[in-house]
This record gives sequence, structure tokens and C-alpha cells, in this order.
Amino acid sequence: MTKTMGQLDKNKEKIFYIALFMAFISHCSLFFGGAMGVNEDNFSFYREELIKAELGRWFADVLRDLGIVSSYRVPAWAGIFVILALAATCMIVLSIIKIRSKAGIYLTIAILVTFPTLAYSNGYLYDSALYSLSLLFAAMAVWITNKWKYGCFGGAVCLMLSLALYQAWLAFAVTLVIVYILIRMKEEDIAKENIIAMIIKNAGMGALGTVLYLLSVKIYNVIFHVTLSSYKGLDAMGNIQLSELPGRISNCYQAFLDFVRGNYYAMPKMIIWLNYLVLAIIFLLSSYYFVVEIKRKNFLKAFLFAGFTVILPIGMCFMEIAYKTDTLSVYANCMIYILLIKYCDIRNEDAKSVVIRGGGIKRPFASASI
Repeated sequence: MTKTMGQLDKNKEKIFYIALFMAFISHCSLFFGGAMGVNEDNFSFYREELIKAELGRWFADVLRDLGIVSSYRVPAWAGIFVILALAATCMIVLSIIKIRSKAGIYLTIAILVTFPTLAYSNGYLYDSALYSLSLLFAAMAVWITNKWKYGCFGGAVCLMLSLALYQAWLAFAVTLVIVYILIRMKEEDIAKENIIAMIIKNAGMGALGTVLYLLSVKIYNVIFHVTLSSYKGLDAMGNIQLSELPGRISNCYQAFLDFVRGNYYAMPKMIIWLNYLVLAIIFLLSSYYFVVEIKRKNFLKAFLFAGFTVILPIGMCFMEIAYKTDTLSVYANCMIYILLIKYCDIRNEDAKSVVIRGGGIKRPFASASI
């Protein structure tokens, strides 16, 4: 683990520049097309009149008033924020899941910067800068929480700021936590106490961050006399009846299946079958690991791993619990592909490290660490 962390720390700058290049290539035609003479009509200098605090996004108004984010819909200015934030997000995600192979790193970056919902949401131009910064804060929340002993407090603040820019990226933070926990549980020498502590720490960060966000919305709205909009039930945030919870959880699984089947985005049949293949491989690898841990009599670890695998779709479609969402909220689904990349990376490292010593063979997943 130390060796891997050292390699990643050494390559952070390189990873950032690679991500920066991929993000620029992927989105330059939208944000910089007019500047390149492709179509000057792409420049839409319309002032943003909507008060974002009405949508519970008070931090967006703060950034606008400070002049950090332009209050005009200028594609090139928004594009700079989007590309930089995407590159930084890639670096943070890779610092969390620590993929070792170059191919795995490049694939992960490519998935994070080209996932279809980005092109969709970036069409909002002014909002795209806010969306990308919200995504960055969501990733930072998980990274800070798990990097330092009391990082859950800093992580909660980052989560609050992420929600105060765009609430839908809560799903990305939840999914990243689940993926991180799944990967950590593949470490053979991780103690049960550390697993429980890790789960509590991340859950605490999520709970505290959400509470801080809801409180900050109320405080901001009282000070500046803002009334929450009824858009998608935002005026009823935090008011979920327990009797509705089973149905909303069911909606998460339905939303995930809709994505896989191509009901959110028009996908070629080949991509839909690829989705099925990805899920099948993850299921087989997870089942194998579950059986291995049962044979080792690590029952708590085995059932926790199975449980977190089962709730992964809830994390990816977490916003379905808050309200009936739409295609802008499915970005977290990209983590299913990244999880498979990490599992393959682990298997590849294990295959390299299989050694025979005194007739014993090092078992698969034994060295699975981040």
C-alpha cells in the first residue's frame, strides 16, 4: 500500500495534466468553438438573473457575488472552470481508489471526463461551472474524510458546499464512499474494527454534511429573505416519510436498470450488452470474494462486502430517494465501470505477486489494497 501511494503521489502532476488534456479535447468544441471561429453565435452573453438560493444553491450566489464565477453565460469562462475541476476530480478519485496500471488510470480518466451526462449538463453553460465545482467538492469530501483521522469534519464541510452548488452530486459522493469501502474490504489484513470505524466515519461525514447543508440553507434564506422554489420538491428538502422510504429505494434500483437498459440515454445495443457484461463480471468477482471470505470464516467481512455491493445501485441513484430525478443526475453511474477497472487492476496485481513458498500459493485478492 505504501509503495502504491508513493507511486501515485509522484505521478499526481502527470495524472492532472493527462486529465486536463482529455477534458479539453472532450469539451473544447462546446466552450471554445466560438473563440476558434467555428461559430461566433455560440457566445451567449446572457446575464444569469435566477437567484440560485431559491433552488437551495446559495453557494452559487456567493461565488457569483465574489466574482469568482461569471454572472454572464460566457462559454469560454465556464469552460475553464469545467476543465480544471474535471482534471482535479480525476486526480482525487484516483488518489482514493489508487489504480496502479497505466491502462486503468487512462480508462478511469476517460470515463470521468467523457461520461454522457457531462455533455448534457454543460449545455447549461453558466451552470456548468457550478456543476463541475460541485462535483469537485463531492470528491474532496470523500478524500479528506479518509485521508486524515478527523477528516470527517472537513469532509462534511466540503459536502455541504457541494450540495450548496448542485444537490445531485450527493449521489457521486455516496457512490465513491461505497466503492472505497468495497475496495478496502478486499485487504486481507484489515481488522474488523477498522472496517466498522471506516463505515461509521464515512456515514458520519455524510450525515453531518447533509445537516450542515440544510441548516445553511435555512440560515441563508432567513438572512437574505429567500423562499425556496417548489422545483422538484426542493421546498420540502429533508422531509421524507419513513413509509415512503421502501418505495424510494425501489426507485433507485429501477433508475439504475433504466440506465443500464438505455432508457435514460439512447445507447447502441452493443453498449447495452456491454453494460450487462460489466455487471456480470462484477457479480462473479464479488461472489468469488464472498465465498473466499466465508471459507476463511471472516463472516462479518463477507456479509458487509455483499451488503455494500447490493446497495451500490442505491448510491449511484441516491437522488431518487429525494425526488424523481432525470438524466442530469446519473453521472454517479460511471463508477460501476471504474469499480470493474479497479477489480481487474487488483486481479492483475495479484497474478503478478503469486509466489510459491514452501509449497504455499498466495491466494487471489490477498494483496488487494489501495
